[in-house]
Amino acid sequence: MDSQSRDSVVLRMKILFIDDDRMLLGVVGEMLSGIGHQVEMISDPYEAILYSQNKLFDIDLIIADIHMPKMSGITVVRKIREMHPDVAAIFLTGNVDIAVPGTVLRKPCTLAGLEKAIAEVAGGRRQGMVFQA
Repeated sequence: MDSQSRDSVVLRMKILFIDDDRMLLGVVGEMLSGIGHQVEMISDPYEAILYSQNKLFDIDLIIADIHMPKMSGITVVRKIREMHPDVAAIFLTGNVDIAVPGTVLRKPCTLAGLEKAIAEVAGGRRQGMVFQA
């Protein structure tokens, strides 16, 4: 496979998308599904943790809103990683002045921004990236 062919390969992932904003959850979930990802959308952080306790849990990536009323996305991901330490994560935030250990995508985000963040995380570079897309 030449380098141009390798660059055109699109990685399909199983994504757990967690956001308390149901409208955003639906829109972004549809965007991700539209580019070939399998997306499980959950609006309640506690429900996401229960979902992750299923022995058939096979999520490649968690995309979580940082600011949710019941529990922060950071805490949700930490709790899920206690059971599934290798799951990758991308955090979403509308706050421009927040320090988060990991990959952060600013809201509102574009499909191109999501694709870039997913590709970067899938490439094994999981920490310290902030995308302004």
